[in-house]
Amino acid sequence: MAFLIGVGRWSGDGFVVEQYLMRDYHEERAMLVALQERLAHADGLVTFNGKAFDLPLLQSRFVLARQRWPLDGVVHLDLLHPARRIWQRRLGDCSLANLESHILGIGRQNDIPGRLIPQLYFRYVRTQDPEAIAGILRHNRWDIETLARLAVRMGEIFSGQSSDDLVPLDLYSAGKYAGALGEQELAVRWSEAALLGGLPDNVELEAKKAKASRLKRERRYTEAADLWQGLSESSEGFLEDVHEELAIYYEHRKRDLTEALRLSESALAQLRDQAAAQKWKNRRARVARKLARCCLAEPGRLFDRQS
Repeated sequence: MAFLIGVGRWSGDGFVVEQYLMRDYHEERAMLVALQERLAHADGLVTFNGKAFDLPLLQSRFVLARQRWPLDGVVHLDLLHPARRIWQRRLGDCSLANLESHILGIGRQNDIPGRLIPQLYFRYVRTQDPEAIAGILRHNRWDIETLARLAVRMGEIFSGQSSDDLVPLDLYSAGKYAGALGEQELAVRWSEAALLGGLPDNVELEAKKAKASRLKRERRYTEAADLWQGLSESSEGFLEDVHEELAIYYEHRKRDLTEALRLSESALAQLRDQAAAQKWKNRRARVARKLARCCLAEPGRLFDRQS
């Protein structure tokens, strides 16, 4: 049962939180009717993990109470998912409490742990002592207020008002999310800014690979090759995907078959996986044949290098 439902909304007087409390089990139907009236004219809904938890639970209670679900067709934004896309790389834990502390800079005083709420509610039902429910009401109100602040914060980020305040890692994550939403110009701008700001090594590698792929799609092949070359030279390990992009560039764009052949030989010298090695052997053989046709005077030397 959803024994307490908090609803926040903006009005002319500011942000208003209304709480619907089921004081005993028999009051559930009355509570749902009151909630139905409040939500009847809602145009949009913002929740945190509401898609997986709050809404399915509430819908089932409305069905069991034989009440019409008031949110059919209403636009629903679950902030958990964009929050994870932006902050999970850095924070790991994207619970509302953690975002409240680390992103919004808010510290709750005298809050009760969420795990104690069911126990406190059952005590309240037994005793009707208002002190047993006061902490739950306060916790729920803070959750709703934090949800509103988080919605405002995300709105500021994606409208460009406060994206500059993001640390480079969050800015890069936000850029990836913007790209997934189709905001390519924003994605490029934020990714470039994140690279300039400095990223952890593993993320910087990912960001530079993504940038090189974008340059390739834009037919800016030389710039992409410069990035791949830099990654290849600076990496401590063998980056097969980068090596392959360079081999493709030199074979098909630069028309430097000698360098393409050298890259194939270099890859084969570093690969241990036979399936991957076969692909490079095929590439080496193809490039060698092309080079042989260009250098008919010495074809034997080229083919002797194959195994």
